[in-house]
Amino acid sequence: MSPIPLGILAAAGITPGATGSFDLLQTTILTGNQTQVDFTNLISSYGSTYQHLQLRVTMRGSQSQQWELLGIRFNNVTSGGSYKSHQLIAALGGLFSQEIGATDKFEFEGFQGATAGSGVFGAGVIDILDPFETNKNKTVRARTARLVDANTSLSAGLFVSTNAVNTITIFARSQMVAGSRFSLYGLKASA
Repeated sequence: MSPIPLGILAAAGITPGATGSFDLLQTTILTGNQTQVDFTNLISSYGSTYQHLQLRVTMRGSQSQQWELLGIRFNNVTSGGSYKSHQLIAALGGLFSQEIGATDKFEFEGFQGATAGSGVFGAGVIDILDPFETNKNKTVRARTARLVDANTSLSAGLFVSTNAVNTITIFARSQMVAGSRFSLYGLKASA
């Protein structure tokens, strides 16, 4: 349940990549059901080295239906006007779009619920652009997929804050189950 520090990776002979490449920063794999996963102290750990962050997620929720939503908050901000997003969803043989106005979190479609079949997880890649910049709001884009019913979605979001992102909190409407995996990657600035 705790992140794998870079020092352990370095001791194993794994070194961070060159400018413009993704580096694995931390991974959390749940060993039991859990309500949330936190990546903390991001500014001091990665702010001077990385321009963008990326979350790679395989998750299954305990909600007793086929689908589960993944929620994300930055810096523990829960005020209702802080997060805005648009989603394009391919599901049930159709294409749907929706705007999600000012809310207290990002929510992403495309993750499995408890009735989806044993061992079936949804997957997503969530890009957090310029999280350490203090002169602009933060942009998020996500691609997610739920395997059971071939539901996929593309999302774009805005965190209405110029504060640097120091904490990322990930959660589900229910609990996230054992085996769910959350990896944080960093992308160095191009020269």
